[in-house]
Amino acid sequence: MKTFYDIMLNQIRQHHLENIVIVIAKHSPYIIAMLYLLTLSYLFINQHSLLFVTIFKPLSTFLLVTVLRKFINRPRPCVQFHIQPLVAHKKDQSFPSRHTASAFAIALALANLHTTLGIIAILLACIVALSRLLTGVHFISDIFAGIIISFLIFII
Repeated sequence: MKTFYDIMLNQIRQHHLENIVIVIAKHSPYIIAMLYLLTLSYLFINQHSLLFVTIFKPLSTFLLVTVLRKFINRPRPCVQFHIQPLVAHKKDQSFPSRHTASAFAIALALANLHTTLGIIAILLACIVALSRLLTGVHFISDIFAGIIISFLIFII
């Protein structure tokens, strides 16, 4: 696995893509959060019946993942493999990826409201997930665990 991260990060740096990856990693979560806040505002103003569930499921996902991270306390790949990540990050609580879980929880909540909005949000969530891997701050298993938790809470 260390070889995977070494090759990936070296390729990104060698092709001068680190600035693009960093911008995407830093800003894509904010884009999906803004889309979510705008949608919540619309639902609130229109007193939509799905407002509660649209708040509750992403919030539940966020809280569950936060608790799991504290208990599991897995080191990040950049720490475990002694590699330089593209973005500064704390050293522990890697599993599961809270950014990925939150992005997918929001995307699924938005997909429950409107198909086109959901597709856009799911694409954004995929970008968030991929950016966590490309920056070297999450293992693939961290990302998949975040996605799975989001789906499980969504179908409950």
